Amino acid sequence: MKKQDHIRQDVNNSKKNSYEIIFWIVIMAVCVVLFVLSRFMYKTGKYVQVRVDGKIVATYPLEVDGEYTIKGSNEGYNTLVIEDEQAYILEASCPDGLCIKQGRIHRRSQSIICLPNKVVVEITDDKGESDEQEDVDAVAK
Repeated sequence: MKKQDHIRQDVNNSKKNSYEIIFWIVIMAVCVVLFVLSRFMYKTGKYVQVRVDGKIVATYPLEVDGEYTIKGSNEGYNTLVIEDEQAYILEASCPDGLCIKQGRIHRRSQSIICLPNKVVVEITDDKGESDEQEDVDAVAK
């Protein structure tokens, strides 16, 4: 009887191991699918739009390399660099420097935000030169 119990236990352990292997394969497959979708879902933008205190102050093409100084609020500044179709903040007058640490952006709707200087750098598909809204989402009576 002891030998049969031992065989049953081995069979149960191998079933548990099989389920565990299948579980991890499924988890890895889901991760790969999510990674691939994240790479292809978000399109690369065409322009870098700069807002200071909520108003558009500049729009630059993402395909043209350059370095620009953005005058923020309260006499602060941010240095925006566009190179290799990516934008990032190289230097800033803000005390925490979080805008510098946000890294490079190039996909539509990605942004870099500097709260002390009230600067928002965002990747867009259009020039957005006017600050007026063309689309209305609500109806007023």
